[in-house]
Amino acid sequence: MTTVRRTLGVPSFFCPLPDAVYDKPDEIDAGAVAWMFRQGFRKEGDWLPKMKAGSYTAHCMPYVLDRCAEIITYVMYWGGAWDDDLDVIPGLDQPAPLTVHVSRLKHILASPKSVVPPGDPYLSSFQDFWNHISTVSTPGQIEHLRQGFCSYFDGVLWKCANQSLGELPELGDYLIMRGNDVAGPWLTALTPIGGGYELTAAERLDPRVRAASEAVSVIVGLDNDLISIHRENLQGLFDQNAISIMVRDRQCTPEEAVAEVRALRDRIMSLYLRLRDEVSATAGPELRRYVHEIGYWIRGHIIWADFTTRYCAPVDPETGEEQNYGGYGLVWAGEPADADPAPLPIPQIAWWWDQLEG
Repeated sequence: MTTVRRTLGVPSFFCPLPDAVYDKPDEIDAGAVAWMFRQGFRKEGDWLPKMKAGSYTAHCMPYVLDRCAEIITYVMYWGGAWDDDLDVIPGLDQPAPLTVHVSRLKHILASPKSVVPPGDPYLSSFQDFWNHISTVSTPGQIEHLRQGFCSYFDGVLWKCANQSLGELPELGDYLIMRGNDVAGPWLTALTPIGGGYELTAAERLDPRVRAASEAVSVIVGLDNDLISIHRENLQGLFDQNAISIMVRDRQCTPEEAVAEVRALRDRIMSLYLRLRDEVSATAGPELRRYVHEIGYWIRGHIIWADFTTRYCAPVDPETGEEQNYGGYGLVWAGEPADADPAPLPIPQIAWWWDQLEG
């Protein structure tokens, strides 16, 4: 393992949520790793199990039920492996073959008992996960999750198209793409499944709830951009990052762009907190839980990213050697970097602020 320095510092994070963590991370991690090996998309001795996806589940879903925790961790490993392999499996870095592959995954969501084409462990393992999660979910929860995965796949295709065209997207488009590509829609949809409660369709489709859910997804995406800069540089993917967009738009240095991205995410974080509190004031117990618990995808990701090998010791794709960057040095911020309550001048997300009272 080669020890190297991070090229850009990671800022402190404004995330005023209480500490909470599920108490069996190692147990669910072991079960999920064994599942991954059985499914065949990774083998013993591979780097991926070191990322400790069980700890990710534990920090992001502190109130998850025992019967759901391991199954949910299955898809955390599946998603990590699939995301990594999109850049190395021949053809899947191009929009046309990736669209075929994603369409097959979407077909599993619609027809989970259908026969999948042989020879692709990502299809067969995704089908196995989907059948497992269906056993602990209601039809309404599964529909919410299905829609979440469809939005995620759309974000992945959008990112691939940008890369194929050599285009760096406009900031507003990037935020929508990134909120989907970072898996936010299906992560938030897992929250009520893991917690053992269900939102009604009216609650889930409430514009205030949709705004809060989308805001959480975008915050996680921006936080990941700030944390994973070195990993993306290593893998040649830095162009699809909020920091590179800020460098272009503000004509500033990368260090200045980090401060700009931090201020942007803090504005959105402040909005999420306001939406959460306003919805909670009149919500029933299930919706109240949901708008509070989705915030742990933000906090849990920040904590996990400070020790997981996925970001602390990523693999150089050319040499196959782990690059030891170490933890980024998590520091919590007591106040937002930008506390302006006004809507951001970004048309794609400005409607979120319209959902606030008054």
